[in-house]
Amino acid sequence: MWSSTIEDVKPTKKKIYMKLPFEGVAQKFDEYVDRLRKNVTIKGFRKGRATRTLVLQQYREEAKQDTTKELLKNGYQIATDKYKLEPVSEPVFTDLKNEDNTPFSFNIIVDVRPKFELKEYKGIEIEKRKVEVTDEDVEKAIYSLQSAFAKLEDIKQREVKNGDVVIIDVEAREGEKKIDSISGDNVYLELGRGNLKVEGMEKEIVGMKVGEKKSFEKQFPQDYSDGTLRNKKVTFVISLKTAREKHIPPADDEFVNKIDKSLNTIEDLRKKLRERIQKTKEEQEEAREKDEMMEKLLGQYDFDLPDSLVTQETSATIMGYLRELHYRGVDIRQEEYKHSEMREKFEPEAKNRVKTTFILLKIADKEKMSINEKELKEFISKEAQMKGFSVDELYERYVKENALSLVKTDALSEKVVDFLYKNAIFKEQ
Repeated sequence: MWSSTIEDVKPTKKKIYMKLPFEGVAQKFDEYVDRLRKNVTIKGFRKGRATRTLVLQQYREEAKQDTTKELLKNGYQIATDKYKLEPVSEPVFTDLKNEDNTPFSFNIIVDVRPKFELKEYKGIEIEKRKVEVTDEDVEKAIYSLQSAFAKLEDIKQREVKNGDVVIIDVEAREGEKKIDSISGDNVYLELGRGNLKVEGMEKEIVGMKVGEKKSFEKQFPQDYSDGTLRNKKVTFVISLKTAREKHIPPADDEFVNKIDKSLNTIEDLRKKLRERIQKTKEEQEEAREKDEMMEKLLGQYDFDLPDSLVTQETSATIMGYLRELHYRGVDIRQEEYKHSEMREKFEPEAKNRVKTTFILLKIADKEKMSINEKELKEFISKEAQMKGFSVDELYERYVKENALSLVKTDALSEKVVDFLYKNAIFKEQ
């Protein structure tokens, strides 16, 4: 009884025009009223015994509203089946017309899965770089351990130098406007380690004394890594609040035995650190290789993406970024953190993630890959370790938030990436 036509608003957005003759509407309304009569109790009548006229007197509006909801749901299901749609968003119903003695009509606007042909995905060429652990890598790791056990002595009179540990307040301004991303209070810093975001700032701190303030200007170049600072002239004011001299324990056998009872000599420690660094570098190289592989895979495709998914992914990325800034004490009410500014910055990244997911899921479908309960638990277990939850706690949280299907998608995507990696061709550098 339904009649419909479909329009391509864009490749991933469909508009369906639905119409049902009044006879069909009346039939649905009568069926609803008959069900209602069996379940309502009206004063003076036993349950299910009230006349149709009395039921309509009290429940006509409710019956009409609920019938409308049923017709919308029924019409949407008929449309998706008829046109073999694969929706990826909730439908939007527009132009609803539901008057007495006239056809019931409405429009559906819905985003659908993009259609595209898979390119060759096995045998992607990846550059394999040699992983090496240098003596300098090992000595840096040893220094980090020494620093963890260092004794700190307050500096009261002398100027600070490289190797000293300081706490500073930094205020950055462009004219009268404060730049929160490179400002901060109680910044902990070991001079000479190059840990400050702004290049050259440590040199300005060296030579200061506790209690002093110092201002200087910096012109950021056009090609600066942080796009928000490019070509800006910024005035910095640094306040040196505290300074301590670091007394590093010697890297000898006694020190080694203090930090790890299973080791006897400094050479034992060097060997263990070398193995640990080797493993870390291999994991980093594998991650880089997978990134290269996915970049090449993604570069083969150019298809339209559902607006709703791009918007959701972009918004989630922006919210995560702003939440992190907020926790760091940044005032996110500033102009540079307006939603429009953030959207321009993060939307390309979000589009790539959405496109990647569609490609990986299509490969999974072709290869008949899926995620079983054991694999899902293993995936959640890795996330739980990073987030500080037990596996069961995180699993229940996903269930409660109705996010388990999204987690399964992430787990399946990771499985496909591993599959592609195993089938890649590696070229030694």
